[in-house]
Amino acid sequence: MLFSTPATPYTLFYTGSITNSMTAAALSLLIDNSSDYSNVTWTTPIPRLLREDFILGGEWSLNHITFEDALRRRTGYPRHDLAVTGSARKSLRNLRNQPMSAKPHARYQYCNKMYGAVGYPIETLTGSRLGDSSHSDLLQHHGGIHLAPHAVASDVEGPGSLTLSTVLDYAKYLRVMMREADPMSKAGLRELKTPRMLTALHPRSFVGYANYALG
Repeated sequence: MLFSTPATPYTLFYTGSITNSMTAAALSLLIDNSSDYSNVTWTTPIPRLLREDFILGGEWSLNHITFEDALRRRTGYPRHDLAVTGSARKSLRNLRNQPMSAKPHARYQYCNKMYGAVGYPIETLTGSRLGDSSHSDLLQHHGGIHLAPHAVASDVEGPGSLTLSTVLDYAKYLRVMMREADPMSKAGLRELKTPRMLTALHPRSFVGYANYALG
């Protein structure tokens, strides 16, 4: 957006990492829909669904890194932001060439590529881009959040880590989360909001320790 362009509730902005929350919510909807996606749970190892694409360092990581691990940022992988490959699948496959900087489950490490690792199987299972599935399932009930399919930046980190949306649409999304409304289930919302990982070993001034949930 140019600085001379007036901002309105309908102006599209890059939402950046706020997209992570919606990716986690989209996965929650798949888990709730167990009749169609019985092989997807929070603790499903991602390589089980992406056997050829999601290959990490070491046999243990290959068999144990789950959706929950990726969403709570405890896979052992750092950001690797400069490892841009040009597509979601290439980004995932390139993780085998990127070093880990901690043992899995040891500590919180911000890594958007792992949200691509969550978004990509959602697209594979549903047969539609993440923007399409999030829009149709998650937010049409409340006027619809505009996750334009052409705006999902799969060439940066993979689906699930960056998109375009509007202030109005994200306000609707926040209303779903705050009111704990349909189509999200109570169980799914509980999983999304439960604190799981300290983001730092030392408390921040005035706010104390920060705990990361899912997304």
